[in-house]
Amino acid sequence: MKTRYSQFLASLFTLAFICTLSVQAAPKDPPYEKISPAVPVAHADKLEVVEIFWYTCPHCYYFEDYLNTWKKTIPVDVAFIHMPAVFASGRGYEFAQIFYTAETLGVLEKVHKPLFESIHRDKKPPRTMDDFYGIFKQNTDVTKEAFDKALKSFAVDMKVRNAQRLTAKYGLTAVPSIVVQGKYRMTSDMTDGYDNMLKIVNELLADERQAKAPKK
Repeated sequence: MKTRYSQFLASLFTLAFICTLSVQAAPKDPPYEKISPAVPVAHADKLEVVEIFWYTCPHCYYFEDYLNTWKKTIPVDVAFIHMPAVFASGRGYEFAQIFYTAETLGVLEKVHKPLFESIHRDKKPPRTMDDFYGIFKQNTDVTKEAFDKALKSFAVDMKVRNAQRLTAKYGLTAVPSIVVQGKYRMTSDMTDGYDNMLKIVNELLADERQAKAPKK
């Protein structure tokens, strides 16, 4: 009988097919979809932007450069959240575990890019949890004991379950996707490219900021 992890390994490269395809599609009007009902945000005192991705998605890897440049311009009233997609079928589960293990251990910034590069640049996708730990070992001082403990922790399990819940509530069907203020979702094929997608994110944030401003 196949285990969940063996099933994951068998489908590792098929995960990328749900990634958004050409970024040259004609833009739609409006270039986003409304989420109904809106999903409550995690930061009530700030505007929220969530980028949903898969490590195995080449489009997500390519989008990282655009996203990192945009993140340098985020106003103080905006909270940005990276979230690995976990679909109802369990697709994306193991990589979400690794993402939240790194976050829990406080080493996400040291592991995030190397994990992407291992898969897409070096063509060496991790195939076992020992492979995943190898990336941690190369880029952090996290011990195998600490890695295993965090991986199996209640905190990581709850974060993965929450990512799966939000993937469903956001109505996501493709990655990378962006959700603004729990109300609007978009992909680059809706917005005619990554630059336009981030421009539209800024426009929606401006609208939401104005809506939240005290009435004179």
